[in-house]
Amino acid sequence: MSTGSINTVLAKFELRSGAVPAYRQIADFLRKNILSGSLPQGSRLPPEADLSSLFGVNHLTLRKSLNALALQNLIDRQRGRGTFVRPVSRPRRRIGIIIRSLDYHNSVYFTQLLLAISDSLQRRGGGETVLLNCSNFTAEEMIDEVNRKRCDALLVLDCSITHLAQLCSEQFDNFPLVFINYHGQAEQVRNHFNVCTNRNMITRAVEYLTSLGHRRILYISVENPYNPELQHRNMDFLTCPVAEKIPVILPFRGQWYEEARDVAREYCSQSNPPTAIVTPGIAFSFGAWQGVFEAGKRIPEDISLIGIDSNPNCNPLMTTMDQPMNAITDKALELLLETNRRGKNIIDNNTFLFEPILNERGSCRHLDTGDST
Repeated sequence: MSTGSINTVLAKFELRSGAVPAYRQIADFLRKNILSGSLPQGSRLPPEADLSSLFGVNHLTLRKSLNALALQNLIDRQRGRGTFVRPVSRPRRRIGIIIRSLDYHNSVYFTQLLLAISDSLQRRGGGETVLLNCSNFTAEEMIDEVNRKRCDALLVLDCSITHLAQLCSEQFDNFPLVFINYHGQAEQVRNHFNVCTNRNMITRAVEYLTSLGHRRILYISVENPYNPELQHRNMDFLTCPVAEKIPVILPFRGQWYEEARDVAREYCSQSNPPTAIVTPGIAFSFGAWQGVFEAGKRIPEDISLIGIDSNPNCNPLMTTMDQPMNAITDKALELLLETNRRGKNIIDNNTFLFEPILNERGSCRHLDTGDST
């Protein structure tokens, strides 16, 4: 970059009065232009005397700014040669993560999934991720949002029906795109890959409890027609071949923890309480756990309990049936990056299923024959 071009960039600096010290203003200005590429790697900055004059500060203030940038590995100060912009590695890829809304995904599941995506991406050479919140743009505006955020690939965690239709339209046919845990009609996403957990988590949990001798199993949930996965888990329990199952599926009121606590307390206080409890989600699990103890019972001595997708950092003693987040995101990114590298091909089998994982942490016990009902 020529000296004249560098001076043109530097001349845009304006020193402002206020709470931010002058050296910070200069350091922030230079940092911004280095990271944006306006001052590319290898560029030689003017001598300190010239920079001090250009920025309107004394040499001590300027030197403090340059020291800060040197500590951040943005510039290289070479004695007798000058100050040079150091190479800055930039992400090779920028992946958009499509979500329905921040409120809808304010959950442990969503947080764990994002962390797994970030970890998997870093193990594949790194990159940037950007959240695309569907509540901020219409389906017709989606491609403009994707372009504006400079995304070169998309991971779809959840979206509305109208946004789904747009993603599956011709507009995105040649765009690298992978769905995670899409359980709708396969025909809708036939031109894209779909990586998901097998929808047998409740069945697997009940099978584990019955293998331990449990026959009287309480299931606590709510009706929510806007959450098809929850509805499927409810039906999963209702169709399980259990000798004496107790389904308590309440109307949707949004108080999942409180309602699970109250139901567990009520049923565990009865003369013939359940020997085990299964719940379809983490809020239900924590509420039921609290309700068992409020009923004067112990886990697992009196009541066994299995949760779904419960973070062990929140309760390290709760046995859970978990989605294999790392395996799912690893496969999703493998497909996404391969599609991005080779281009879109005809997809013969676009769905990849992963089995849930039982993590026994001590909240389930084996019943003696005389204990089970």
